[in-house]
Amino acid sequence: MQIDKYISELLYHHDCVIVPELGGFVVNYKSATINDIQNTFYPPSKSISFNKNLKTNDGLLVNYIAKETNKEYPVVVRLVEEEVLALNTLLKKDKKCVIENVGSLYIDAENRLLFEPQTNINYLIESYGLSVFQKQPINRVLLEAKITKEFKDRTAPLVAVKERSSAKRWAVAAAITIPLTFFAIWLPSKIDLGGEINYARLNPFATTPNTVYKANNKSFTINESEEKTIKEQLLLANENDVFVEINLDENNKPIVVQL
Repeated sequence: MQIDKYISELLYHHDCVIVPELGGFVVNYKSATINDIQNTFYPPSKSISFNKNLKTNDGLLVNYIAKETNKEYPVVVRLVEEEVLALNTLLKKDKKCVIENVGSLYIDAENRLLFEPQTNINYLIESYGLSVFQKQPINRVLLEAKITKEFKDRTAPLVAVKERSSAKRWAVAAAITIPLTFFAIWLPSKIDLGGEINYARLNPFATTPNTVYKANNKSFTINESEEKTIKEQLLLANENDVFVEINLDENNKPIVVQL
């Protein structure tokens, strides 16, 4: 008779399941944990341990098996005793026995009975549906680093300048040097650099023609002034005139004189 199944089923609802003449399997609540190295999250569970001193039959396992198999209590007690005897024989022979979905019992080099629980089954009913998962950590950017990055992004991008070949460089140098050389040879032949340079002109290198004096042959005629004096104006008046208009200089208005 295999009692592994019944032990596993009882561990979901009870904190301790005693196998008579073998020992007791004790479960304890274990909170959720995180493995920082592997970035693994473990949900809350029940950790299983084994106490070899709990050998007295408390009736839990036997009554449960009798109910599930519809067998008499004494019959189940005898079947459990036979199963425990087979497990102890296997431990003495192979130094190890496996209780499916619960763990492994083994004897170490110092002849001590030890237990290694099976971790792929979670006996905590409240954690049903929660599985182990891995999640990569979130790389959060600090405020200072964010501001620094924004300033770096605002800088002008560097433009890659293609390096010109030597032939192109020589062609560009020749295109600049040849006109300058020609101009340097042609300029002294056209301009008297030893003379005076007129900086007031738009083109200081332009030649200025020599100044030649020419006599002014124009004649000027001086017309005598036709302006008459007051006396002459009075003498020209008629004897019958009572008033006569006398013209003064051009800056003064004429006046009327009674004769």
